[in-house]
Amino acid sequence: MDAKNSRNPPADDTINEEASFCSFDSACGGDADSQAVPKDEDSDSTDSDCAMDQPSLLEQLKTILDNYQDAQIIRELIQNADDANATEMQIIYVNDTEETTSGQYKQCGCYSEYFKVPALCVYNNAMFDKDDWKYIKTIYRSGKREDALKIGRFGLGFKSVFHMTDNPVIISGDKLLIIDPFRTKNKLGNDCHTLKFKKLQKTVQKKRHYKQAVVAMETLYGHCGFTKESLKDGYHGTLFWFPLRRSASKLSTKVFDHRDVKELIAMFKKEAPCLPLFLKNITQVSFHNKDEISSSFSVTCSVSEQEEKASFHIKLAACKGRSPDDDIKAIFPVNVTVKDGKEVKTQRWFVCNYVKGLNSLSGELRTLIENKLSYSPFVGIAVPIDNTSDAKFHGHVFCFLPLPSTGENYTGLPVHINGFFALSQDRHHVKWPTDDQTEREDEAQRWNRFLCEEVIVDAYTDTLDYMKKLTVRQNCMESDNLVYNILPSRPNVRPNWNTIVDPLYSSLKSKDVFYTKNNGGKWVQSKDAIFSILKWNEDKSITVRETEQCIVDLLLDCQRNVVNVPSQVADMFPDVARITPKYLRNVMRERPIYTRYPSEHKLVLLQFILADRRYYDLSDLQLLPLEDETFRSFDNGYPKYICTKDEMKIFPGIEQNFVKLDIAQTILSHLNEMQTEGM
Repeated sequence: MDAKNSRNPPADDTINEEASFCSFDSACGGDADSQAVPKDEDSDSTDSDCAMDQPSLLEQLKTILDNYQDAQIIRELIQNADDANATEMQIIYVNDTEETTSGQYKQCGCYSEYFKVPALCVYNNAMFDKDDWKYIKTIYRSGKREDALKIGRFGLGFKSVFHMTDNPVIISGDKLLIIDPFRTKNKLGNDCHTLKFKKLQKTVQKKRHYKQAVVAMETLYGHCGFTKESLKDGYHGTLFWFPLRRSASKLSTKVFDHRDVKELIAMFKKEAPCLPLFLKNITQVSFHNKDEISSSFSVTCSVSEQEEKASFHIKLAACKGRSPDDDIKAIFPVNVTVKDGKEVKTQRWFVCNYVKGLNSLSGELRTLIENKLSYSPFVGIAVPIDNTSDAKFHGHVFCFLPLPSTGENYTGLPVHINGFFALSQDRHHVKWPTDDQTEREDEAQRWNRFLCEEVIVDAYTDTLDYMKKLTVRQNCMESDNLVYNILPSRPNVRPNWNTIVDPLYSSLKSKDVFYTKNNGGKWVQSKDAIFSILKWNEDKSITVRETEQCIVDLLLDCQRNVVNVPSQVADMFPDVARITPKYLRNVMRERPIYTRYPSEHKLVLLQFILADRRYYDLSDLQLLPLEDETFRSFDNGYPKYICTKDEMKIFPGIEQNFVKLDIAQTILSHLNEMQTEGM
């Protein structure tokens, strides 16, 4: 039997055996539960039944391919493996150049097309269950409908594999499934064919097409632990075999060749550094080119506080696919290691997983969950600890895996956010109101807004609280920068994601989110803090940093809760006090600790308190510099004079009556102005 006619049963005395294969004994079409509808045989009858004209599986798959890009193939396979509780996934490109000999090809019979090379072989270490076998054979239905905590068990996304193959093969346990959408189109049988290994072993010598299947499967031997023994003992895991489309077909005109595989893997590598952050189970994904050892690539996610993550998922599993009544959350450090050939890079993260319980949800969000949508209030936050790449960090949207790298999927937030978002049909982006939907949101859009305002904001604040406690546990006072660095800046946040910003900052007003070194270091609320931001610093000869440090030291000595924050954070808290000349004057009167400071520090303080030109408010402050190197208070009871050096020589021995000349010109200008005003 040549390749051209390999799908058609042979015209010899084995026709009955071949017919049993062509009928696909354990088969189904687009819907596993579909039944035949009686034909309308009597057009003259008073009433009659007739079937709706439905598109074929081939036509439905074409529609799916129009909506799902081939770049999503690996992402969808990882997602399904994670839902199946797999912890490991391998992708192997089998690019054997040697064609199967004609003798071997003939022995494979009808099965030859399904196990040919080149192919992409994908393995995960989970086993298919009864539902998996059911849903992988359906169109427009997914196991996610019965489980609110699943991302999408073999729904439309899995069908994106038809971008690269016409005939996917699935092996798990003691069963093999072949999907061939051409069989019904060509009236050769149904679309799906199941083989049970135990049945193969018993009848392989009796039925020719079973023997052909065994011979054809020899192509798989040695890949991901699949051997001849697997036909006896079963295969411990799940193996997908995708023979690449080498010529245009009725399903797709796209030929999937070596370049397409390279592009697919390049996209996988690009996403790899953050790919496993929010996956529930997968900890390692690797790629290998069978013929190129140096092309191996892997991404591994390790959790140092494994008990914390495990406890979270145990509680989640106890919900049995339903949203929990009470909150479930976990925050833990994560290391993501990427190995590309000999190059190894590790990025550290803090990851928060949070499911908000039904008891604490708003009424509208709860209604959407219980009556309208089958989503879960499951979100996450990932905080980068040390960016190992040279590129600037860009906060990305995840639905357990990163959404495609388009502009709308970058949030402008300083963290990655994950959520059970309502997505567009192609899973490319989060559903938001369009420009012409200014007043009405549909249910999916409302869900996304409430998920951000309620659930993500809670996860964000929990993450901030964790970071604060970390500074105490590790005695790492510099970690306050980690807290401030993950606070969003409104100008940087993209419009749709600003729905997080206002409720987040509103909630932070009542939380101890600002770190001060006062009293040995502590976290304080915004109402008790003062930002170390100077107003009216006008002297360019003294740097802002020098002035600020001197003033901050004084305020800390006076037990004030001075907080050093980035300007973009300060802008989000306009009600928090800033350091003004008036504020500093009042503090110095209340606690004249400054009098013990060295002269250079006193001059810095003087320069700042003069900046607002409220000279009448200088009384009782001992900061007037004199030629005898002392400082006196600004008091009319003790006249002081501003003279030149030559004039002072006329009055030797009374230097305490003359203002010091060797000071900053800005200070002298203020003092001359005071003298002119008679002060």
